[in-house]
Amino acid sequence: MKEQACSVLLPLYNGSKFINGSIKSILESMREIDELVLVNDGSEDISKEELREIEKRDSRIKIINKNHSGLVETLNYGIRHCENDLIARADIDDKYSSKRISRQVQFMATNPNCAAVFSDYQILSADGRDLGTIPTSISPRLTRFSLLNPQRTPHPSVMFRKTAVTGLGGYRSEDFPAEDLSLWINLSKSFKIATIPETLLFYTIHKANITSKHQEQMIKKTRFLLEEFVKTLSIDAILDEAEETFEVYNLTTQTISRKILFFRDLSKYLKMSQAVGVRKLTKHTGLFRQIIQPNSILSIIQLKEMQKRRKSL
Repeated sequence: MKEQACSVLLPLYNGSKFINGSIKSILESMREIDELVLVNDGSEDISKEELREIEKRDSRIKIINKNHSGLVETLNYGIRHCENDLIARADIDDKYSSKRISRQVQFMATNPNCAAVFSDYQILSADGRDLGTIPTSISPRLTRFSLLNPQRTPHPSVMFRKTAVTGLGGYRSEDFPAEDLSLWINLSKSFKIATIPETLLFYTIHKANITSKHQEQMIKKTRFLLEEFVKTLSIDAILDEAEETFEVYNLTTQTISRKILFFRDLSKYLKMSQAVGVRKLTKHTGLFRQIIQPNSILSIIQLKEMQKRRKSL
């Protein structure tokens, strides 16, 4: 089977101090058939001449300059200029595994009904200290469920299908700075979304992050989106799949962390669904509620016993 080419979409606004390290990491993850589409959103800390010099380094780099209009418009603008249907998002201050593109392209090729795929990721401080790894949910149903805790599906880890995203109208400016969560929720209504249980993103936290600069606005917008989203979830379907998913987790890295984060997602569901008045206390929910202890390994040990009890009802 012929490999499908990928476009890496990299927005840039005043991130020149990161640009060399980031582009080097991205290019190392790309194949010869891929392209890097760098959209310069009117940066003031780097000239167009400097960007042209960067473009000359590798024929796979395509730089597009535009007047400053903000992240959402820059992303939609960049999507329109990507030549390939598979688009991998990247941020200027992050780095990537050399396997990132090949692993995600392979996944999308074998899962044609999937519109987006994420990955595990490692968090780094501005000075490079390891702050831990966030493991993902893997299966499509539980990946959708994990949107309740949006940090589990980070924007710069995603690869999505251009046709699916543009068919929904792209990123929505009214949902900034939670435009990524809004898009994943909308995609998951019509398509499957999933994750790869490998660390393919190295995410850097610093004060210049969008999430740091717009923290209060993001909290409010995220809350609004999730209150609507939780109404669309089928908790019984989530719980029916849990035992099978845990068996898959046993074969991956970060096994205990994945299981604990599942309980964290479940706890968030119970809290939010009660707040918006949609929670139905089924036998499934009642049994899981008894053992929700997100910080306790006992909840993992008790899962098997709980599953046996549920089946006997």
